[in-house]
Amino acid sequence: MVAPGTNETVPLKFSAIGTVSGSYALSATSLPKGVSATFSPATLSLPSQLATGATMTLSAAAGATVVNTTIGISATAGSSVFSAQVSLMSVQALVLIQGNAFIPNSLTVASGTKVYWLNLDPSSSPDLGPDMHDVTALDSSFSSGNGNLGQYDIFSHVFSAAGTVKYESQAQPSMTAQITVTG
Repeated sequence: MVAPGTNETVPLKFSAIGTVSGSYALSATSLPKGVSATFSPATLSLPSQLATGATMTLSAAAGATVVNTTIGISATAGSSVFSAQVSLMSVQALVLIQGNAFIPNSLTVASGTKVYWLNLDPSSSPDLGPDMHDVTALDSSFSSGNGNLGQYDIFSHVFSAAGTVKYESQAQPSMTAQITVTG
């Protein structure tokens, strides 16, 4: 999931069937308008880098197409091409739930914008403890439920009235943030 003003990193792991060798350039196809992908490293030397993989960073420009689609990821060396399909959701506004925090903790959107929250915290981790979260407006204008968002769960809400709405995770009350909606 990517939104304007955010960069989302996706770890890529590779596996080979049989003997694969050579320098493979990484690329992405069928990206929505206004969304770009970069890779680090941009080229993998196989088989030596097979275990280390790569990272794909997705970025969306202002006005990027809002869509739920599938993109292609390819590793190419001459006529040898390995590819996979990946789901991608491009949205107007995104808040990540990560490290028991809302990121960003303050967001300004235009009236009529659908804001998405994506929980990246594991449902339970040794360093953070139980991380079932929720998104609940203090003025009761919206709620995902109480502690019902596990890792990779998504909640969304359309903001139609101008003003500032403060929200929290009722399951983790120290997690607070706000959305400011402009006319």
